[in-house]
Amino acid sequence: MRLNDKYYDPYFNLGNSFMDEKNYDDAEMYYSKAANCQPENFKIYYQLGFLFMKKNELEKAFSQIYEVKKKNYRLKI
Repeated sequence: MRLNDKYYDPYFNLGNSFMDEKNYDDAEMYYSKAANCQPENFKIYYQLGFLFMKKNELEKAFSQIYEVKKKNYRLKI
């Protein structure tokens, strides 16, 4: 079976599941796959930023916030 390249949901949902289990490395892998499917989807970068905050990788977390801002999304921080 092959997934549609633009269908990010399975990867995103797996990332969320791994986040819930505090398995941050696998969550990062699946969020990255989701981002490859839909690079303009701000929800993915938001979750990646949150993941990096949980891992105490603040520089990476801020880079994800920058990624959302760069894509001209409005942030209410």
